[in-house]
Amino acid sequence: MQVKPLPGARNTSHLRRSPRNGVRASPIARLAGPGRSISSALPAPLWQIENVLDAPFRRGQTSSEIDQPMKTKLSYSQVRQTPRPATPAGWSSSEKPQAALTPRLATFSIAVLAGWLCLAAPQALIAAEGHARGLRPIFNGKSLAGWRESEPNPFWQVRHGVLIGENDPARRGDVLYTQKAYKDFVLDFEVRWSGEIDSGIMLRKPELQLQLGVSRSLKRDMSCSFYTGGRDIYPRTGRAKDLEKYFKPGKWNHILLRAEGDTFTVWLNGKEVVSHYTNPKYSDPAPIGLQIHPGLKMKVEYRGIRLRELR
Repeated sequence: MQVKPLPGARNTSHLRRSPRNGVRASPIARLAGPGRSISSALPAPLWQIENVLDAPFRRGQTSSEIDQPMKTKLSYSQVRQTPRPATPAGWSSSEKPQAALTPRLATFSIAVLAGWLCLAAPQALIAAEGHARGLRPIFNGKSLAGWRESEPNPFWQVRHGVLIGENDPARRGDVLYTQKAYKDFVLDFEVRWSGEIDSGIMLRKPELQLQLGVSRSLKRDMSCSFYTGGRDIYPRTGRAKDLEKYFKPGKWNHILLRAEGDTFTVWLNGKEVVSHYTNPKYSDPAPIGLQIHPGLKMKVEYRGIRLRELR
């Protein structure tokens, strides 16, 4: 099948550096390798943007002329419908893919694909990333500096940048609090556990808890839901939605908590699972705590604990 080139396109596959002509090879030509047709070397649909990417390397162009080809735009229909060039003479259809997809070309293709995926990122993930700006570590990954540990402390230890919390042999519990009190903030961290645990993040005064693991009262996983300790221990508007869909058992889970005024919002792995839970009762600043529940043999791990104060 013969393919008509795009308007203004030229075949640049011959532009390789040589002692005779001293011409610089374009990036696409170098990806294809010597003796290869650029268009046939690129995997569809990337071969169709070859002439746009190679245009600035045409021989004898001024800077203004170099800028001009980049204004060429390909419509979605052009990229999707234009057929791929026929297999060059001397190549069989089975040989062509192996010869064309060089490691450098594969790297280029992956980079373009990653860019497309970033453009298609969900709005919830973009919102979570926006809240994560300006965060600073409150756990240094080396010690418990900045935290108030119990004396003695059989519960918490730091290994390879990870904060590990476990019960002692008597299955007593503990809460590891920050030395500083916080009111309005964004808290960002990763957490991991296996099996059944009952842990959580303590905040504000009176104390409000972001549950991690199985609720001892409800006997089910209430991770990322708010526990009040009152009559309505897990208020409906403070419960995580679609937890089983976004939570990764036994793996690192990324949680972002925003507490501002009387409103609390939670993201789990980039997904908003608690949307603007409001309760004016929890209004005063307090240290942030990490809980180990008593009466249950459990182990929980935290890393990358970061915070940004909002006021």
